[in-house]
Amino acid sequence: MQDTPNKEVNGVNVTALNETIEAVKGDHAIAKFIFQANNQWLGGALNRTTINDYYGALEHQTRENPFVFDNDEPPVLLGEDRGANPVEFLLHGLAGCLTTTLAFHAASRGIEIEAISSELKGDLDLRG
Repeated sequence: MQDTPNKEVNGVNVTALNETIEAVKGDHAIAKFIFQANNQWLGGALNRTTINDYYGALEHQTRENPFVFDNDEPPVLLGEDRGANPVEFLLHGLAGCLTTTLAFHAASRGIEIEAISSELKGDLDLRG
């Protein structure tokens, strides 16, 4: 039996993507993921989030290297600008989710994409 090479579109391993889709069709529990973030306040507006463990593909997963993010506020909001603020992190998350979803759906259909870009804005009213 000869190994067939993995098909790749838009930097996505479409062979593995299709295998994942079929596995989820066979066992819906594989599709359940739980992500978590652990946060610690460091003073003022500064706090740090560590992202490491998550549950997915029916088991607990641990990354080899955790992700660590600091968030703060700009000086006009009484911070020291030592990291993006929470609204900016939310915008980053939304942009990443939309972009990844678009690239993966296109790849699964064999559609090659040359570029994806987006601009998101988030309103904040200090009055709550």
